This record gives sequence, C-alpha cells and structure tokens, in this order.
Amino acid sequence: MNAIAWVIYDAGLKVGFAYAERLAGEAVEMVPDSPHYQHTYATIIAAQGRYKEALTIAPNFLKSAELGEQYPNDLISFFSSVAVAGFAKEGLDILKQSLCAPFVEPLIVALQMVVGEEYNAPQEVVEVAKDVVKEIESQDKKNENTMGKSLSGTNPYVER
Repeated sequence: MNAIAWVIYDAGLKVGFAYAERLAGEAVEMVPDSPHYQHTYATIIAAQGRYKEALTIAPNFLKSAELGEQYPNDLISFFSSVAVAGFAKEGLDILKQSLCAPFVEPLIVALQMVVGEEYNAPQEVVEVAKDVVKEIESQDKKNENTMGKSLSGTNPYVER
C-alpha cells in the first residue's frame, strides 16, 4: 500500500493524492512504527496543502535516525516544501529535536538561514545549506508564479 501511495505521489498525479493518502494512512495503521510509512503519509498530506497537519506527523518519522541516514534527500524535500508554505520555523524546531538531526545538518542550517536564526557549522555544511536555500527559493518562485504566493507570505496580485 505504501509503495503504491509513494508512486502516485512521486509521479505527481495530484488527482490521485486523496487515494494515495488513504493507502498511506492504511499502511500507517498496519505498521504505525514505520518511519517510511509515516513519512509517505505526511508527504502526501503536505502535497495537498495541509502543512500543519503534516508537521504533526513529522515527529513520528523522525523518531529514529533511519530516514536521515538512508534518505536525507526525502527529508530535504519534505521540509523544503514546508518552508515554502511558511512553516520553516516549525519544521526547524521539529528537526532540531529529532534523531535525524546529525544526518541533515545542511537542512537544519538552511532552515536557520531562511528564518534568520544564527548558526554555527563547518564551511562545507554551510555551502550545502546554501544550495538547499537556493532550492527552497526556487520552489518559492515557482509557487509565486503559479499560485501568487511566496515564502514571504505576500501575494503579488493583491494591492497593499
């Protein structure tokens, strides 16, 4: 079930996201301790614009270091989308307290940069973090162009 849900999400089949959510939710019910299933479920929920709800699930998939060790790019993708949606600080707070933190240090530094928080990291981590920030900004620019929304929370189509 989880694999099918991920394929639907990964293919970008938005019309199938509700079905994918149901499949991922059933997988979580069957194996609630699976960080992979929890991550899939949260990712699909976030992809539907329900970022606050997805963030409530995030601690479940960050309880072990497994995802951070094996799939750091999936965590970068999830938390980048959360940041673009305006929840960078909330995502950062969750990540900093997780067992995955040592494996996604560039992501943590990138989110610290986005929210304007001080950071102290080796130069190579900072360089990777800058690339993550560029990816976040690129996603934000896409959202601004397609939906009129940006990371700053402003809407270019609304008079101020």
